[in-house]
Amino acid sequence: MLQSVRNKLGVNDSSAKLETREMLSALTREATGVNIPEDGFASTSSVDNSGVAAINNAWNTGALANVGGENPALLGDASVVRGNPRVTVDRAPNETPEPNDGAPFGFPALLIGDVNGVASDRNPFGTNGIAQDNIERIDFDFRSNGGAVEGDYNNTLDVWFGEKTDANGVDSATNYLMVQNYNSAVASDPNGDSNIGIGQPAGERVEQGLTFDNVVGTYDVWFGNNAGTEAEGGVAAPTVSYIRTDRLGDNSQTTSGDLNAFITHARDNEYLEGNLALDAVYAGSEVWSGGEGSFNQLNNFDVETNSGRTVDVV
Repeated sequence: MLQSVRNKLGVNDSSAKLETREMLSALTREATGVNIPEDGFASTSSVDNSGVAAINNAWNTGALANVGGENPALLGDASVVRGNPRVTVDRAPNETPEPNDGAPFGFPALLIGDVNGVASDRNPFGTNGIAQDNIERIDFDFRSNGGAVEGDYNNTLDVWFGEKTDANGVDSATNYLMVQNYNSAVASDPNGDSNIGIGQPAGERVEQGLTFDNVVGTYDVWFGNNAGTEAEGGVAAPTVSYIRTDRLGDNSQTTSGDLNAFITHARDNEYLEGNLALDAVYAGSEVWSGGEGSFNQLNNFDVETNSGRTVDVV
């Protein structure tokens, strides 16, 4: 049945290579006047030695270019709150995209891993990522304030699966898994299955009311191609999103437990290709409009492999 869902949604099972970084970087420089690297990323140093890096993905021509620092055109700001890294949206985009056109304006986020030369101080995934079968546990604690501010945005853990294309860590993610504390489109239309507005999860809703023994919360599952870069000439990639549906009105939501519960469910149900390695995790807000004051904070992130290797990132 789930394979038929993949076919229905037109999900691409091939190893789609997202090769639009340089083009998007140039478009963003033209739109904002901000000089960002050719790989489409800008970075501060690690956030006060917290183990993570602060970044902004420049996906759209309206995207603002980086996170932290002194530039007045920044979309987000990175800080440490009670010893834990946090990134906050402090400037909204200047315009609003058309409904369902795909790409957000930016993604101020905390990064764990090494993507296109931007790396966290502590990288539990190594040069080539961690094979899914070698993941024992990924303990996490993710706090955000979705719903406390207006706008079209989400609060998400964005988990990348793919292959490193060279020794310098250039990444070609081919599958994405998202765990969202909040999604403004779902919050405004919790019973909708597809086409529910700006910022909706990729694809359509395929499962409802899931709970996991070792994760807090109740989730709906959305699945389909991520069209975020498709509008700019890129290649769409399969994306599975676990949208937390309980406590959507709570202005301070914390999701915690074992991230591997989502990974295992996605692989077992063919939302995720099992041969791909986990090589990066982001915690941030994709922003289409508004969103000022939306924050994302990591209180804990520890990775343990089957071989007994443990890395405490946060």
